[in-house]
Amino acid sequence: QYTGLKDKNGKEIYEGDIIRREFEIGRAIHDPVTLGFVDYEIDDSGYFIGVVHFRPTEGYVLNKCKKYDEEDNVVAKKSGVKIYSQYAEVIGNIYENSDLL
Repeated sequence: QYTGLKDKNGKEIYEGDIIRREFEIGRAIHDPVTLGFVDYEIDDSGYFIGVVHFRPTEGYVLNKCKKYDEEDNVVAKKSGVKIYSQYAEVIGNIYENSDLL
């Protein structure tokens, strides 16, 4: 079933698709005198790979999801990860590419 979402390349996202979604967690650095924005410091970055699934209370999320660091090491298993389609890319689906999981 089509989710109504498209990935960062404009490809339609369907339930059961396998998605790679990049993430970056950081914080703004401010000048202590002026309190103006100076820079952005990254605390964590990498990507998730998971299966698109519908949850009634959350909408479409990634389940059976693994979190990877920048060196492609699995660092955690997750469920219910938001898709954020502008950072997501369809890399397969559970019917043809289950080896991606």
